[in-house]
Amino acid sequence: LDEEDEEISLIQETLNDDTGAHVIQRALSVRSNRSGQSNGSAQKKAISRQVSKQSVHDKSMTTIPAKGNLIGVEESATGAVTWLVYKKYIKSIGFQFGVGSVLFTALNQASGIFSNLWLTEWSEDPEAATDNDLRDMYLGVYGAMGGVQSIALFLAALLISLGCLKAAKESHDKLLESSLRMPMSFFDTTPLGRIINRFSKDVDVVDNVLPVTIRAWLLFLFNVFGVFIVIGISTPIFLAIVPPLMVIYYFVQRFYIDTSRQLKRLESVTRSPIYSHFGESIGGQSTIRAYGQQDRFIQESERRVDYNQLVSYPTIVANRWLNVRLELIGSFVVLFAAMFAILARDSIGQAMVGVSISYALQISHNLSFLVRMTAEVETNIVAVERLEEYTELPREAEWQKGTVDQTWPAEGKVEFKDYQIRYREGLDLVIRGISLGVRGGEKIGIVGRTGAGKSSLTLGLF
Repeated sequence: LDEEDEEISLIQETLNDDTGAHVIQRALSVRSNRSGQSNGSAQKKAISRQVSKQSVHDKSMTTIPAKGNLIGVEESATGAVTWLVYKKYIKSIGFQFGVGSVLFTALNQASGIFSNLWLTEWSEDPEAATDNDLRDMYLGVYGAMGGVQSIALFLAALLISLGCLKAAKESHDKLLESSLRMPMSFFDTTPLGRIINRFSKDVDVVDNVLPVTIRAWLLFLFNVFGVFIVIGISTPIFLAIVPPLMVIYYFVQRFYIDTSRQLKRLESVTRSPIYSHFGESIGGQSTIRAYGQQDRFIQESERRVDYNQLVSYPTIVANRWLNVRLELIGSFVVLFAAMFAILARDSIGQAMVGVSISYALQISHNLSFLVRMTAEVETNIVAVERLEEYTELPREAEWQKGTVDQTWPAEGKVEFKDYQIRYREGLDLVIRGISLGVRGGEKIGIVGRTGAGKSSLTLGLF
């Protein structure tokens, strides 16, 4: 009975491990082979029922593991993304692609502002309605500016896409190289779902989401600059209220970005257990069906998905919070732009007032999307941070280049001197104090009972 209780206790402890199903199968198999009594089948069923009962109440599969467990909890960074991550990503994009996209985006906005101001000048010129040559000149310049705007926008999008594609390829190549060079202990202590998460979701963000986000961020950044430039040209006194508005805008932006960035990190960390559980369920499907544990694994999968979705509602709330405050800032911009235009009605034309108010009405939209894109850039750059994390992990010994000498080994001699080994740091020694020598061409055999260390001694050679 003591032996059975010990075995049941072992099975219960393994339920907290991701590999619990396989350990249960091995334990029951050993129990079945060892039992030659007639009630062996009944005892096995009793163990299975007790395991099943324990699994229903045990909800700690993805919580912090107990001390001594092989697999730990995936860590999540906190605080702002370091500038080193941005620096590495910008360096991967390339100087020519980065600077070129910024310049062409600025040219696109400048040509758009010039087109509107030119249209204002055209509408205020009374001779343009009767002079065909003057009308054609206005029309030609306006059309040329539209062409420049289109070409600049296309080139800006092309350059940033090519640069981000180059950066994504470098990030993936470094991640793949690092993964292939990591020691076997990394794969023993890291669930497959975490690695798949990096190569799937995080790589997808760097490949597809980040280029679009950066392009939109540049576009809305220069749109906001353009709004203040046009309003400042029409009513220079408006520039006096820009600093206090920008201070309010900055604090609103930082509060929102800090929240959304951490929500993104939590979403990434809670996604890995979903992949791990799915892969383990596929690998152990025969065992799961044999012990009738389908419902338990389905419930566990749903629980992990629900836990991952917990960050969705706070994200929606944060977006609504941001919209209310940015709409308020935009309303103040429109108010002051209209008020200053009325006060300066004797010094500026009607067309210029119309352009100023129309640009002011765009500020809420542009500010809202600028903050959103800033937050998206900072939250999606977390994917680059997570990829860089794996490239900086310890690697196995450097590969020696060159061909091996044809005469190596000259003699197949193996010598152990006070040899000892442990499977990883923090664990007890499994072999200690072994001293022996094997001469070249000599055949030896290692004899010992189960658990004596025969395979461990052999693994030590590699």
